[in-house]
Amino acid sequence: MPKSSAKIDPLSDEVDVQTFNLVGAARHVAVTPSAVRYWIISGSLPATLVNGHWVIRRDELEKANEAAQKKARAGLRGKRGTYVPVAADS
Repeated sequence: MPKSSAKIDPLSDEVDVQTFNLVGAARHVAVTPSAVRYWIISGSLPATLVNGHWVIRRDELEKANEAAQKKARAGLRGKRGTYVPVAADS
């Protein structure tokens, strides 16, 4: 079986069928490039730096996005619209 001859072009949005650059990854999961960069820097999204551009695997991106959504939902649970009565001093 012949080896894949796919070349990495870090300037295109979709580098390979299974990989993205930073902007392409952000578009894929509908977040900002800053959010994807934060996931990379914080260690929740593994990525490789190739010629000064991040290359991100699709499966890792989807795992990180799912984890971020779960974390965001858990942080909002019980806080919106919750009324906490304050005892009046008598």
